[in-house]
Amino acid sequence: MELKNIAILGARGNVGTSIITALLASPTPYTILALSRSTTSIPYIPPHSSITPKSIDYTSFDALKDAFTGQDMVINCVTGCATQYEPSKLIIDAAIAANVPFYFSNEFVGNIFSEQFGRLPEVAAGAKLRIRRYLEGVGEEGKISWMALNGGPFFEMCEFYEGRERRSTDEM
Repeated sequence: MELKNIAILGARGNVGTSIITALLASPTPYTILALSRSTTSIPYIPPHSSITPKSIDYTSFDALKDAFTGQDMVINCVTGCATQYEPSKLIIDAAIAANVPFYFSNEFVGNIFSEQFGRLPEVAAGAKLRIRRYLEGVGEEGKISWMALNGGPFFEMCEFYEGRERRSTDEM
């Protein structure tokens, strides 16, 4: 499967902009559809010939499906309320309906299969485990291929981290 046309949800956030930067630095040319909520207050995406910025309603199945049509991959970098079960399922279902072959899930948390994670209220931790189970199901049915990166939470983006010394992993 060749991935050339990539839609990124949450393209204006820290993770989305980092992914865009990495894709643009790659020797492989990509066409990037940088999707953001129309209500976002985060700065715009710098102009680049490989990037098409677009604001859409993440709660609209039709808007998502239209945006995903013709894409080879959807990378989901959204956070907050959009990580709950119904909003996440809507995004996945729209990608399936648009015949997107590959989906990258926003699983930026701790080990979702751990007993400790399972004790967290879903409103605090998002519906990561239920979404993972849903992706496993639609993947087994051959509706979409997918992957999830689970590198743990990004503590430096949390409020409690403010003012703490930041160190690279090489220093630890």
